[in-house]
Amino acid sequence: MLKSVVGGNGKKNLQWCKSKENFHYVPEHTRLLDRVYYLKLEEDLWKNYLIYSETYNCWTSPLSKTSMEKYIEKNKQNKTKAEEEVQKHVLLLKNYQQPNSNIDEQRLWVVLLALVRKGQKKLSQHYEHRKKRLKNSAQDYSLVRACYDCQPTQDEIMSMQIIWQATINECKSQQNVNILKQHLYMKRIPKSLDYLDQLFSNVEHTLARPIYNDNIRTTLTTRHKKNYCTK
Repeated sequence: MLKSVVGGNGKKNLQWCKSKENFHYVPEHTRLLDRVYYLKLEEDLWKNYLIYSETYNCWTSPLSKTSMEKYIEKNKQNKTKAEEEVQKHVLLLKNYQQPNSNIDEQRLWVVLLALVRKGQKKLSQHYEHRKKRLKNSAQDYSLVRACYDCQPTQDEIMSMQIIWQATINECKSQQNVNILKQHLYMKRIPKSLDYLDQLFSNVEHTLARPIYNDNIRTTLTTRHKKNYCTK
């Protein structure tokens, strides 16, 4: 990719970055850029964390919010410092150029940035996944708290917990089905069909399992009869 940022023909025009004196400039600049964009990912993540926590009122204590705000501010300072280091390093490029090197600087910065973003692709996806998990967790916390704010009875609490567990089981079953579909779509079925059999078995077991087990059904029925008789 570096050949695309150097003017002229062939190896002669790449000599400036291959020499022992100049070769370390590009890796060092790439490292500095990588640091900046990593801190940007961190900043975006914790800003979203702060927004979700305030939107859904998830603070367990004032101290947790204060600590997060301090971390965000510290990360912002580190990012500013890292950006300044990048700018200082940009100015050093002229010390590495030869009179006839004919380097397209703007193209060089674009390509190095593209290299960094490509290298951080999986990391960026990981951070996006974390943001979604944070949002879902905040929403769940808000909904659960709203349920308990209604002051449900013990029977109602038990019923809610059973429904929540049934929902979790349903999601896990759907996840297993999606994995099977993906294997079939990509035609990468494992050599041993034991893996598929186990997945099918898990799905069938979950679907066949009643939402209320015998003990819980007996308890709920007994309580219902007692409540009915006392009325």
